[in-house]
Amino acid sequence: MLHAQCAAFRGSRACTDADIKAREAGQTFDGLPDGLTRFRLIELVRDNRDWLGLNRAQADLLVFLILHTWDQDWEPDQKPITWVSVKAVAKELGVCRRQARNVENGLNEAGVLTWIDSANHGRRDWRDEDGYIIEAYGADLSPLGSMATELIEADRRRKAEELEQERTWRIASALRRTIRAMLARAVKEGLIDTLVSVDWIRGDN
Repeated sequence: MLHAQCAAFRGSRACTDADIKAREAGQTFDGLPDGLTRFRLIELVRDNRDWLGLNRAQADLLVFLILHTWDQDWEPDQKPITWVSVKAVAKELGVCRRQARNVENGLNEAGVLTWIDSANHGRRDWRDEDGYIIEAYGADLSPLGSMATELIEADRRRKAEELEQERTWRIASALRRTIRAMLARAVKEGLIDTLVSVDWIRGDN
């Protein structure tokens, strides 16, 4: 059944459950949320690669691919397909072509990318005079676009968690300073013989 589904999607490329899911997600893409540009999308990818399940090389490649799309590719009824070659990907990452393919496959496994393949797997596109894709073969970022709303929410949660961590750190630092001052005063007044050496009291602040 799996291979039958895959045959409907494309030709000879190996079929995986991850790619089936990525393609199904991509089919729900109908433009980025209002106000979200592809450049803001790049920032979200860079800041939330852990949430996306990407390592640094995968995130770098995803950013590289987004940069090779056009703004109109992310509009409703369009598909963000980039025809950038594996050779160009390898050069950008500073790796061989096999490694570049492995990184790109990792993006597919993470569910943010699939492919629109030509018969010979060549990558190319044709656009009209306004820059809209007429036909294109290459890496399809529609799966990433389909999770844009979730990505925005994940970014909001991450920022909230970071603010809470910073608040907790500031409170702990203030408490350490207060305790150190109290101990120093106690030593000065002869209430204790020496300052207590405890790492969490000593701290950096």
